[in-house]
Amino acid sequence: MSANALAIYLDAPLQSSGVASQFQVRDTEAHPSKSAVLGLVAASLGIDKHSEDEVARLQELSALTFVTVSLTSLLTDRVNRLSDFHTIGGGYNKKDSLEVGHVPRKASGGAFGTVITRRTYLNDAKFIAILVGEATSLDKISCALEDPVWGVWLGRKCCLPSMPFLPTLANSPREALASLVGRVFPEIESEALQEFTGYAEEAEGDVAHWKDQPVSFGKRRFQSRPVRRDAKI
Repeated sequence: MSANALAIYLDAPLQSSGVASQFQVRDTEAHPSKSAVLGLVAASLGIDKHSEDEVARLQELSALTFVTVSLTSLLTDRVNRLSDFHTIGGGYNKKDSLEVGHVPRKASGGAFGTVITRRTYLNDAKFIAILVGEATSLDKISCALEDPVWGVWLGRKCCLPSMPFLPTLANSPREALASLVGRVFPEIESEALQEFTGYAEEAEGDVAHWKDQPVSFGKRRFQSRPVRRDAKI
């Protein structure tokens, strides 16, 4: 099928997409980031983040235009956020030679003792991510999402999908959106989609710049891209 838009269904008890988070405070944006979605695409395709060809293969993915639409507003009143915290380094016996030899220095708190990290998630959120670009690339991605090479998650390893991705190819983002919504929520009337807006890569209008376009996951290198939060789909 020759198509230039691929819609992907993202549904999970927890999702998290940090764009500007630091180690101890890891927030999440209101919509999935491009790096989170391309990360699961790369895992589905079997792209090794430590391989020599990772950068070249990610260039093909990053060239695709990225759009996200929230379905939660059509189904519930709001998206809930869940905040969690982790302690790193508490309870280790540093005098025990066996324990010291097997616990990484970072995990044992190093010179700082116990470290608390706070992490935020979207709870029971539902999104559709749309990739727009060259038909051959989209077809490969669609097949990989049906049978991923490696495990996939929505932002963090604890954020496992609760539904299949249901990759849906179409000739335009709106057609892909309408087709996928019809598959998942047939009760939603087509008229409700007419005024849909989402987050899209657009340089005009009131835009923010997110540093979530992956260059290398292995070396944790990302580029900035413009994001418009009220883009017409």
